[in-house]
Amino acid sequence: MKKVYLFVGCCFLLACGIFIGRAISFDMAQSGLDAPDEIITPEKPLETTADAAETTTIDVENADVTEYTIEKITEAETAAPPETVPGTSAPETQPPAETQAPISLTDAIVTDAPAPGQDVQQTQPASETAAPPQPQETAAPQPSQGGQPSQGTQQGGQTQVQTPAAQTPAPQAQTGENLVDFSALQKVNGDIYAWITIDGTVVDYPILQHPTDDEYYLTHAFDGSDYIGGAVFTQGTYNTKSFDDPVTVVYAHTMKSGILFGSLQPTYSDAQGFKDHSDIKIYLPGEVRHYTVFAAVPYDNRHILWNYDFSTEYWYKNFFAGISQIRSIGSNFNRDISVEPGDHVVILSTCLRGDSTNRFLVMAVLNEDI
Repeated sequence: MKKVYLFVGCCFLLACGIFIGRAISFDMAQSGLDAPDEIITPEKPLETTADAAETTTIDVENADVTEYTIEKITEAETAAPPETVPGTSAPETQPPAETQAPISLTDAIVTDAPAPGQDVQQTQPASETAAPPQPQETAAPQPSQGGQPSQGTQQGGQTQVQTPAAQTPAPQAQTGENLVDFSALQKVNGDIYAWITIDGTVVDYPILQHPTDDEYYLTHAFDGSDYIGGAVFTQGTYNTKSFDDPVTVVYAHTMKSGILFGSLQPTYSDAQGFKDHSDIKIYLPGEVRHYTVFAAVPYDNRHILWNYDFSTEYWYKNFFAGISQIRSIGSNFNRDISVEPGDHVVILSTCLRGDSTNRFLVMAVLNEDI
């Protein structure tokens, strides 16, 4: 009988040992001490420069930065003297700065203003070096040469403004709109190649593109200086500077003060704001293009140009069909606009307020009728 009890006791101890051993093994596995060998493959390679630019999170929304002094410089402002009415004295002009170049674009460009007497209506930038080619088929006036009075200057030193009816504008010039003098802006930073304006908002900034580093203007201002707010920029890996790509994505940070793209979400997530600010202007050398907003939506942080090949009809339709199905709070659409392959679209991309791991997108299509 004792042998039976001994046998049963041994079996009980053995069973307890097995149970305890398995429990310890399970706990170790849960805590990662006995993790199996496995390969974790991300959805896309995050080590690439372009992907990192879209997934990098910089806490700029809470950075209380309010200064970003910058003004659009038009050709008329840099290439012509102030208008003088006959019988009145000419206004005082800003003397050239004698100190080092200041930070603001306006002050930096004043030092390069031409002498009085140059043509008021010239469509080419004052600097010949960075100016776009003069269109051959236009009758636009040329800059004065050899010290001779220009078409906008009379003898005696008084300047007469020529009326628009007496001029034949260049094909790219838009009636009633001044063009941006990029030759002057590029003296501040050669990476400036376009300008974006949304009337009625603070969005009125140069667009930059670094030749080698897609992330450079995440942390550098328009003049190339270190700045937590960065600048408004595109990525050279994915977009040209012509805005002729099927889709051009323009990036900027969401700033707490509302500067840069900090006003996009408050403006376009509101139905009335969406309607009131439907026109986005992109200035390029010699022209200004108008884009009509058709969608404003919260979105995830995937890199749009990495994930979608917009040169193919399938991916073009696939992307915008998906956008039209978004029903998130803060989404707005102009259902009268249908985007089709062949249309040129600009997407403004910034961090979603309150969740910088996601994005807020404003989409606009080129309006070729303006």
